[in-house]
Amino acid sequence: MTETTRVLDFASYSFDVAWFGFLHTLSVGACVCIPSDSARRDNLVATILKFEANYVFLTPSLGRYLDSQCAPTIKDLIMGGEGVGRGDMMGWSNDVRVRVAYGPAECTVMSNVAVFSAGQIPDLFHTGRRLGVSCWVVSCFNPDFLAPLGAVGELVLEGPLFGRGYLGDLERTAAAFTDNPAWLSRGGAGRRGRSGRVYHTGDLVKFTNKGSMVIIGRKDAQVKIRGQRVELEEVETHARRLLPHSESSVALAADVVNPQGQTPNMLVLFIAAAKKVDAAVRDHVLRGLAEALPVYMVPSAFVTLPTIPTTATGKVSRKGLQELVAAMPLEQFFADDRRNGLTQKKPLITAIEKQLHVIWAEILRLSPSDVGLEDNFLHIGGDSVSAMRLAGHAQERGLPLTVVMILQKPRLEEMAQAVADTLESRPVQPGVDEPKSQNRPKSVVAKLARSAARKLGLMEDKIVDILPSTEFQQHSIRCAALRPRAEWGFFAVFLSGVAPARLRKACMQLCETVEIFRTVFVPLDDTLEVHAVILRDLQPDIVVGDVGGPLDEATYSFCGETLSREFSPGQPTIGFAILHQPHEQKTRLVMSMSHAHYDGLSLSLIAETLAALYQERPLPRLVPFSHFVRESLLRKPAAYQYWIPRDPGARNGSRTRTKVCTEIPTVRAKDNVTAATVIYASWARVLSSLTGATDIVFGRLVSGRNSAHASFHQVVGLCINYVPVRTKLDETEPRRVLASLQEQYIRGLQHEALGLTEIVDQCTDWPADSVFGSTVHYQNVEEEPPLSLDGRNYVRLEAVQDSGCVRVAAIPSGSQCKLDLSMPPKLELREAQKLLNSLADAIDLFR
Repeated sequence: MTETTRVLDFASYSFDVAWFGFLHTLSVGACVCIPSDSARRDNLVATILKFEANYVFLTPSLGRYLDSQCAPTIKDLIMGGEGVGRGDMMGWSNDVRVRVAYGPAECTVMSNVAVFSAGQIPDLFHTGRRLGVSCWVVSCFNPDFLAPLGAVGELVLEGPLFGRGYLGDLERTAAAFTDNPAWLSRGGAGRRGRSGRVYHTGDLVKFTNKGSMVIIGRKDAQVKIRGQRVELEEVETHARRLLPHSESSVALAADVVNPQGQTPNMLVLFIAAAKKVDAAVRDHVLRGLAEALPVYMVPSAFVTLPTIPTTATGKVSRKGLQELVAAMPLEQFFADDRRNGLTQKKPLITAIEKQLHVIWAEILRLSPSDVGLEDNFLHIGGDSVSAMRLAGHAQERGLPLTVVMILQKPRLEEMAQAVADTLESRPVQPGVDEPKSQNRPKSVVAKLARSAARKLGLMEDKIVDILPSTEFQQHSIRCAALRPRAEWGFFAVFLSGVAPARLRKACMQLCETVEIFRTVFVPLDDTLEVHAVILRDLQPDIVVGDVGGPLDEATYSFCGETLSREFSPGQPTIGFAILHQPHEQKTRLVMSMSHAHYDGLSLSLIAETLAALYQERPLPRLVPFSHFVRESLLRKPAAYQYWIPRDPGARNGSRTRTKVCTEIPTVRAKDNVTAATVIYASWARVLSSLTGATDIVFGRLVSGRNSAHASFHQVVGLCINYVPVRTKLDETEPRRVLASLQEQYIRGLQHEALGLTEIVDQCTDWPADSVFGSTVHYQNVEEEPPLSLDGRNYVRLEAVQDSGCVRVAAIPSGSQCKLDLSMPPKLELREAQKLLNSLADAIDLFR
């Protein structure tokens, strides 16, 4: 810090970090920038810009939603309070000085600090250099012994910088603070024993070979339910808010428990009360939690206990709760609810209802007991992506269910009836046949094959098929020819305990197995239109090597060399690097490929296939990308008819890369309207207020996979597309706008694969070079697919071309939804922030 430092006083005054903001700043004559509570809470980016703050202490939960583009004044960033990883710092430029701070509240703000540039943040949370303390790692099982070097243990601090105890609480003090532990008194090799006082942090850590220390987690195990990580404190906070004022101070706890005879575990909310909580109160709390939290974070039961078990330090005793409920039969958890009719569900009668009931629970990762006939798929965690998976699983079981049917009849009872009606008129067999080929003259195909073979220097029998590339693929290939390359992705997986040679073999087999990875893109015929040429085999570029320095440096070197390398059509657009660090026995797999090969839904399929190949397990079912292309070609005539405006006169928006972001409470589906539709309606309102127009057109990013073939959710390839959204806002009632947009979305599901160029050329009177002035993306696809090769972490890096239009992305995550808005650099940051605030306000209107 210097006298020119401007520190944003962001921390709550109930948090010990607040002392840091005052004392350190004033001691060097720097400026303390004190925002109002509302500014600090509701508009952090605007507050930073208003104060021109250049120094701030944030938790990763906040820091990961900021970057150097939306907060360019920040030059010094301290992250702490939670675990910090590389993914939290991806958006910050390398000239931002980052300090990762560690320090329990029982210490004087910081006990350890690590200094990095933003591009050097390590994969795990390193505690860094000690500040006035000694760090010890004791055994998790017996704190009287130190843990072996490199083993995971509990972090214990020694020195003058931690407190003397808990005021007025001798029991908690005795449990957390120890005088003269045996290992300190004994001393060690070459070191005399000594007396001293230590503090047990409860954090699990381990020392690396280089002497640094990384945070692994807390002593209490991470809690998961239905395959999802559950933040128990968040459930408890919302529950406490929903309790009546007279009961808001009572003890409560949420935990994942295993009642007698119950498999799998279930999430339960416990409350301490002398008598049973009123049924109306329980109903209010559970319904409120369902509105505020993702479905997997909503407790399955509400149980009243005389007291909540606690530890010696006053924290909830998870072990005590587990022991308490282990002998309780499952029926006891729901006894009160059944008496009050809260959990009664209509019985399943037909075979179709029972089949769909099982598939719903499987797709939504719910217990079957949580799914009833009257449940709405969109209200209990379903969305357009899970609808594709639901349709695919149903069709594999012989049920003719489509995404359109799911969105039109989202209630289980109605959906089952729609399937039954369809079966009566059109029986469907399990499985999906390959779409019939579009009639292309054999002479044309043969001519294309000869031309492709000549350009690639191959024999014609090496070519399996030739198909037109999609509009998105053509764009990606054009961007690959730029210097440096754009629309190119890198996927880095951090591994341990893998064999590099075996991993190399799995990468080779991946290219043999996945059709799109054996595809090259070549301009053919007189128009030089880029075609997808599917080869019988393709040898990918695989780099295998030992790394002497940090793996991060080797990874970024590989990425930089790939992007700078000259690309010409016909070259393979996929490669791998297997980087091994013998000293630390670490391996990193980096996959490099053009965006022409993948979209977000493909990534989990690629990861699952690679893991199966490495582990020699059965492969997942994959649908070739060529099937998707042929189906799209067959549907073009119908798509042309759909995209012809019923009411001519609509005009595409004009163009307006500044980037801003904010976070809002997550958007829930309401009635039969998806959360994505709420975002589209809100953006239309923003555009209308900007332009004064009531007939609004913008682009919507779609999966492109919602055809009659539900198996297309298993396609590996670039299926995404931008299609027009048109809405008229002369109707004042938000509900009618939402219903109109939802109906438009459902009607257009069959026609999402037609590119904008063809829509403009065949269906509108727009100028031939028309582009979208703005686009909206509701990103409900997991960005980090699991790769189970003993993998620890996953990072996705992409070089993307700036399209010049306004881009809006809504990214739901738990109880929050991140809004990103990126714009051309000619627009000022404050204007971009104003636009984003308008969007957040519009969303509140349509909720």
